[in-house]
Amino acid sequence: MLERCLRRFFPENGLPEWEQEIAVDAQRNAQGRNDVTRLDLMVRLYMDRFVLHDREHYMRIASALPLLQMLATGEARLLLAPKAEDFDDEREIQDIDMVIKQKAVLYRGLDSLSNNIVQQAIASMVLSDVAAVCGAIYDFYAKPPEVVLIIDEMAEAINEQVIQILNKGRGAGFKAIVAFRALADLEAKLGNAAKMLRVLGNLNNQINDWKTATPPRRDAAKTVAFVT
Repeated sequence: MLERCLRRFFPENGLPEWEQEIAVDAQRNAQGRNDVTRLDLMVRLYMDRFVLHDREHYMRIASALPLLQMLATGEARLLLAPKAEDFDDEREIQDIDMVIKQKAVLYRGLDSLSNNIVQQAIASMVLSDVAAVCGAIYDFYAKPPEVVLIIDEMAEAINEQVIQILNKGRGAGFKAIVAFRALADLEAKLGNAAKMLRVLGNLNNQINDWKTATPPRRDAAKTVAFVT
């Protein structure tokens, strides 16, 4: 009965070529143990694919659990994950797609100086959502809307999704304005100079420096700004 169940389960759950995998596994076992039955191999395949979690992936998830707990407690939980079924909460639930359709302005103050870990997590979540909506507009909108994305202190928030927006966002009507302090900050955040140059290659560059600013303000910080 178990074998009949697994024969039906595998193709219905995204594993149509399960018999080939069983055959390969059977050949490997033929060189060692001879007491492994076909049903044993089917159960092993089921356990490996549908029950047991990949160890490396599990370790990555486990390392993120403390951060997820920080984002899922207190006021942060109510802001980031409001309950749609809570009828006592009168706040409107917004997402990036709704903000764009309403031609609204969304401002996120992430307070990276006070809590850099939470800031980076929230920035990554928001910008990943922006990139997803940008991709949907690019694929399905005949006439994309005009969207302006402004990222200050980009070295604190940049991720792969931001790079994709800079690279392909114009086709979805996105105009990006990003600012950061120094090229070294961007290189340190991305991990190498090649990725930094990849970002710069997608931008029209406007560089403000003490040497060229006329007249320089006493309170002006050295700024490197890039505009596309």
